Amino acid sequence: MSLPRLKNKFKFTLVYIFCVTTAFVSLYPLYFIIISSLKKNVDIFGSPFMPPLDFAWGNYLRAFTVGHVGRQFINSFILSTSSLLVTLFLSSMASFAISRLVFGAKKIARVYFVMGMMVPIQSIIVPLAFAASQFRLRDNYLILVLLYAAFYMPMSIFVLTGFMSNLPRSLEEAAVIDGYSMYGVFRYIILPLSRPAMATVSIFVFMYCWNDLLTPMVFIGKETMRTVSVGLLNFMGAHNSDYGGLMAAVFIALLPPLLLYIFTQENVIKGITSGADK
Repeated sequence: MSLPRLKNKFKFTLVYIFCVTTAFVSLYPLYFIIISSLKKNVDIFGSPFMPPLDFAWGNYLRAFTVGHVGRQFINSFILSTSSLLVTLFLSSMASFAISRLVFGAKKIARVYFVMGMMVPIQSIIVPLAFAASQFRLRDNYLILVLLYAAFYMPMSIFVLTGFMSNLPRSLEEAAVIDGYSMYGVFRYIILPLSRPAMATVSIFVFMYCWNDLLTPMVFIGKETMRTVSVGLLNFMGAHNSDYGGLMAAVFIALLPPLLLYIFTQENVIKGITSGADK
């Protein structure tokens, strides 16, 4: 075997080993959660790496009855989906205006939204919580939806603007010649072509809202309105010896973002790479 072919084979082997190791490190926590959710406590600590021999389906029953994960799941789904829809609606229109229209403050608007990515929600959570308390706006999903939309719009606009700017203007010009208004161009031309970028924004915004712990914990006090992230924290504090039930609740909470990424991963990758070209 020649020396160049030997070097290529060695590089391929190193890349293969790296990919396998990375996949194992990434997937093992999910594997551990799944097998632990079907084990008793003694089996979790006795054989943590082995699959269960006797499936403890009662863990999932306790997650719903004791941990109330079903109600919290619905609360998180409503809140995350509503926040996603509002964010997509506002950011898609703003991105269309910045990337396709011509106006004097175009560059300023773009910089303004990019600067919004530099402000984390944790930095202003205290004054927001104080204002919500003064105006009696706690325990209100609408406030959380507006907060999420405000904080995740800059990232959404950044991705969508980069994608829309790469779309050929000939399609827009042809649509205008055919009699489309600017709304028609946006609705029937730009939005359908921007599906990969929309999928990228959707999965990130949904996961951020679904996994967020601090904001719902500050703005939501009613037990019936708790999200799944806050519910897991309370489940762990009140029933810290029931690791099987906790793992079952964690796996249930993982399902929506996991399934969303599985079904939209191709569009997510396309949206990220297309937006990076700009």
